[in-house]
Amino acid sequence: MKRFSAVSSVVVALSLAFLFEGCASVSLDPVRFASQAADANRDESRIEKALHALCDKGLAEFCEKEARVLLENGKSEPAKVAAARGCLAGRNSSCATEGDILLAQGKIPEANQVLSGACESKSALDGVACPGAGEAAYQAGDPARALRLWKRGCSLGNLVACYFEGKAARLGNQIGASLAPLKRACEGGVLGSCSEYGISLALDGKLEAALDKFNSDCDRRSHRACRWAPLLEEKTKRKDLDRTLDLDCRKNNSREACYDSTVLQFLRKGGRTLALYRWKENCKAGHKMSCWESFIEENGLKPLTQMNPELEKYCTEGILVACYFRGLNYAEAGKRERALPLWSDACSKGEPWSCYLASESEALGETERAGFRAKACEIGLKRACGSPEGDAEMVVKKAKPESIDYPASCTSGDADACAYVATKKAQESPDGAQDGDAKEHFRRACLASSTLGCEGLVRALK
Repeated sequence: MKRFSAVSSVVVALSLAFLFEGCASVSLDPVRFASQAADANRDESRIEKALHALCDKGLAEFCEKEARVLLENGKSEPAKVAAARGCLAGRNSSCATEGDILLAQGKIPEANQVLSGACESKSALDGVACPGAGEAAYQAGDPARALRLWKRGCSLGNLVACYFEGKAARLGNQIGASLAPLKRACEGGVLGSCSEYGISLALDGKLEAALDKFNSDCDRRSHRACRWAPLLEEKTKRKDLDRTLDLDCRKNNSREACYDSTVLQFLRKGGRTLALYRWKENCKAGHKMSCWESFIEENGLKPLTQMNPELEKYCTEGILVACYFRGLNYAEAGKRERALPLWSDACSKGEPWSCYLASESEALGETERAGFRAKACEIGLKRACGSPEGDAEMVVKKAKPESIDYPASCTSGDADACAYVATKKAQESPDGAQDGDAKEHFRRACLASSTLGCEGLVRALK
């Protein structure tokens, strides 16, 4: 798996997040985390220059790649220009990136135009722009249109759009309508969608099925699922649990019991309004998690980038999950040096996913990374207990030249090895750099963030 200097495999494995918990988006909302492009060995100025040259040749996929590299380097304006060039060339995913940058900048009318056009286009085959299009419509005060755009995206197979469709239906108290799209998103692996599906199942009277969904999401970075699953399991065994918790809350003034009692209230049909009131009252009494629950429930369809000041506030007040997400905000904005201290501090206080992301930071040595991973395992994050997972995507790796079997390494996903193979093929081919196989290897390496691959492709296309 790529480390947090790449952030991609951490966030994309989610394609998503915590409670409202998508892909190819600059707006770091939990379902739509951006697909990152960085690697530890990349020369940023050189790869930016090479990608710009490829974009200048009218190669739309490299305009999009340029936009992603610029984004993670904190250069949103030139990234927007590059994405717009890819969008004008007819690449819907570039339109989605351009629109998401506009969304993050608060330019809602412009975002609305770009994203809705890409979502509703007849050439839109995968619905990649529809989650952002729905967000833009929602931000513009048109929830009905937002729902239509999310439904279109879901019908085109975009599971992030399915998540938003189901979430919007649940917040509108249309529990029956929320089940099918949330089930698709959950089964498709959109992080957080199983928790949301679990809420709808509980509201539909299916507590045991809901518990199964909370448990499946707990090990996939959903903090709410981990917090609620044991409570819901106890509820399936004890019919008097609600009354016991309520008495503990009222008679003993136990803030934790008040919180748990309110969770069970929230998971009853028609219980959301009273639960929100009780969470707010518990918040006034000093229970921070109750403050957080009412905040995220009331802002369930709002992109996380629009919550940055609140995230900072909740992080300062000790809500560790807010520190985790604020760190992701910084990492996506190219400010990785500000993300690591947040994750490190949250980890020391017992937030396992912050430990996990810190363990993937190339800014740390192997010993420090291993320490963070061990801490995540100790706290209870199962996926941190094994050896580091392999990344199915192509990555750039460091190795001593004499130890590399380049063709085999390329086949297994080493981008720089592919660049090396491409160079050799170009040198050995009768027509040199015009060798088609060499170009394809350079292309693959470049799209996987190899500086050598991008520069080689520029040379091969001259």
